[in-house]
Amino acid sequence: MKTILAALILCLLALSPAHAGQKGIGQPCNSDNSTVDFDTLAQCNGSTLIKAPLMLGAVANPPYASTACDAAKAGMLQYTGGVVQYCNGSAWSTMGSSSGTGGQSMVSGWPDVIVCTDSSNNKEVLYANGMPYNSHYIYRLIANTVGDIKIIFNSDGTYYSNSGADTYDCVTSSMSISTLVANGRAFNFVNGGANGAAAMADGTAGAPGLYFSANTNTGLYRPTTDTLAIATGGTERLRVTATGSVGIGTTTPELNLHVKGIGVRLENSGSTQKWELGYHGTNDFTIFDASTNVSRLFVQATSGNVGIGTTAPNALLNVGVNGAASRQLSLGSWGDLGAGSSGSALFGGNVYYSGG
Repeated sequence: MKTILAALILCLLALSPAHAGQKGIGQPCNSDNSTVDFDTLAQCNGSTLIKAPLMLGAVANPPYASTACDAAKAGMLQYTGGVVQYCNGSAWSTMGSSSGTGGQSMVSGWPDVIVCTDSSNNKEVLYANGMPYNSHYIYRLIANTVGDIKIIFNSDGTYYSNSGADTYDCVTSSMSISTLVANGRAFNFVNGGANGAAAMADGTAGAPGLYFSANTNTGLYRPTTDTLAIATGGTERLRVTATGSVGIGTTTPELNLHVKGIGVRLENSGSTQKWELGYHGTNDFTIFDASTNVSRLFVQATSGNVGIGTTAPNALLNVGVNGAASRQLSLGSWGDLGAGSSGSALFGGNVYYSGG
């Protein structure tokens, strides 16, 4: 009788809404959220528990006023009603699509591949295979000669068990799917439709939609409608607009090619000759022979004076260097026009002027 009574009391305690600090959506909560951290299930708006995106990670100052992705929310997940996203520290990236035709994963909310390290420090790639199977989610090592190697996860993404993977760090550390995602150990195949088109997230300069595993801030992304951009080191370097204009160093190219910076270098692949087009000083323009370190053509920004062979033109057109002994301007095989240090000028072979 005492045993039965004790069992009934335990059942009543377990059913109590207030047991162990548990509360449900719509029930009152403390404004400081001190009773229990709700942010893995819901968030307290100061007086009542409300539905909220699923946030996984250390909570600094709950509740969150917004779901903007920043460094404090790195590794957290949210479901937007159509896709599951994770915060990479600067932007939300899509993990999958509930329809199974968009997004980036074969099974909504689950990565297509996970990577573990074995006891020999080899990288082992396990593929989604059995999603779900008996209410669990299985990743298998496809190419192996030692039997069926697999890691099994619970439906909430936590580690469940394994077969033949005892030495893998994913197993020894009981890594969850969210941990693998946060540490760059989970990946998705880029999927496509019937026409073979590939689909990927838009991304940002800091987290491109198509990136490299060793450099997640370097790759391709879509900054706006019908626009493609390339980023390196988390900074946009090149943009192609909807009209086909290409911008290097600028996000608003105004011509077919718009370069914002010091200049452009052209180098002959068959020799050491190098030419540069760009700025000289502040705003002056030059065609510069980088092989000999000499400006061949110079345009002053303030006066519009053009210098050939000089970077200090004192007329609208200044050819050569003042005081040069050799002729500076040739008018073809029948005659030349030149000036020497003596102040003389020669016009073809017919007119000759010397001195004063």
